[in-house]
Order: sequence, then structure tokens, then C-alpha cells
Amino acid sequence: MTPVSIAARLASDGLQQHLFTAPTAAAETCKPNGYHCISSAQCCSGWCDWLFTCNPK
Repeated sequence: MTPVSIAARLASDGLQQHLFTAPTAAAETCKPNGYHCISSAQCCSGWCDWLFTCNPK
């Protein structure tokens, strides 16, 4: 195996495509307050509480 530097790996096309891909439609939509959530990333407010409900911060 040929040694490859971290900088060379970061500059490779595979990682560039991974970092700069367009978001999917599912990632663009968010859930309003009161809706069921699994993580805070799903909520428009950015807060999924311990009852798995989107709430304002």
C-alpha cells in the first residue's frame, strides 16, 4: 500500500463530493413545534425535547 498523506485524502474527489453534495428534500423540510421528532435536527426550532416533540428553545 502506498502511503498517502491526510491532505491528499482530503483533496480527493470522493471526499469533495461527500462534503459538497446538495441536501435532499427530506433534509430541507423541518417539523413545526408540537410535531413528533427523533432528533433536534428534524425540528424547525432546533429543539427536540425528551418527549420526542419539537418545541421552542
